[in-house]
Amino acid sequence: MSGGRVATAVAAARAVAAEHGVPSEGARVLHDGANVVVELAPAPVVARVATTTTRLRPDAGVPFGREVALATALAAAGAEVVPPSDRLPPGPHRHAGTVLSFWRRVEVLPARPTAREAGSALVRLHEVLAGVPVPPTPALDTPLVALAAFAAGGTA
Repeated sequence: MSGGRVATAVAAARAVAAEHGVPSEGARVLHDGANVVVELAPAPVVARVATTTTRLRPDAGVPFGREVALATALAAAGAEVVPPSDRLPPGPHRHAGTVLSFWRRVEVLPARPTAREAGSALVRLHEVLAGVPVPPTPALDTPLVALAAFAAGGTA
């Protein structure tokens, strides 16, 4: 994993946060994968920054926008989801060619849920989802298109 890629992600998250008056001098990386997840401490905000995501989805704004719209609708309906940020517009944002979105920081449970707890939570989520008018978004990416893009690009 490239340190430059992570540094660029952190810089983009901090820059957009600063544009909206959100302090982030205690920023730290929570996860480095296809997306870099950055806690923007001291603000209760987490940024999700597309990095290698763009290898399969050149316009990461599409899935990021879909995710923000759905999470907004689910949170408004009372679903137990991580809600988009209320400290700055959740996005998706674009900064220097990077796509990112912002979420509320939540506390991580000290222990993993049991299979029964996870299943019950999934049932509750689907019950809420069934009653939520899903915001219109572009069609989902197709797996074959993603596989072709991955194959054309070589190794990830």
